[in-house]
Amino acid sequence: MRLRRFILLNELIVILVPICIIGAVVLNIMTDYLRHEIVKKNDMIAHTMAVHITDLRTDPLHLLEQTRHIYLEDNLIAEGNVDAYLATIMTEYRFFESIEILDSQGMVKHAAPFNQELIGIHRSGQDFYNEIKRGQPFYWSSSFISGHTGHPTLVLAIPMNDMVLIGYLNLAYISEIA
Repeated sequence: MRLRRFILLNELIVILVPICIIGAVVLNIMTDYLRHEIVKKNDMIAHTMAVHITDLRTDPLHLLEQTRHIYLEDNLIAEGNVDAYLATIMTEYRFFESIEILDSQGMVKHAAPFNQELIGIHRSGQDFYNEIKRGQPFYWSSSFISGHTGHPTLVLAIPMNDMVLIGYLNLAYISEIA
């Protein structure tokens, strides 16, 4: 009886020890592999986000510069269609919360989305207006919480001869591209 137990115990040890060793090695290898894959995927996500954030920094500026060019130099937009044109930009480029054109006195002349109550509002006391009037080629504001959407927002302003073109950029857009 004792011999039988001794042999059975030795057989279990002979079988279980290699299984435990193999299991520990496989677990270690799989853990390292999974850790490597997670780091690789996180790097890819970070790179993609960096590209999108760079685009969010450059695309709105290029779009506003293009709008200025079309409005002032090419005269492709009739005065009665400016609000609709700005609304089209907002539809195509969702990072814009709103777009406004201020006249030479700093009053809202055109707005998208169109809101009759905005037309004629003075923005001449705003930093973006004053910086553009001082001759800056463009102006990026600090972030703030929008009173319209409640989301973090930036203002990008560029000069349009004696007028100012303003784009309000909704930073919640970044979470959509993540």
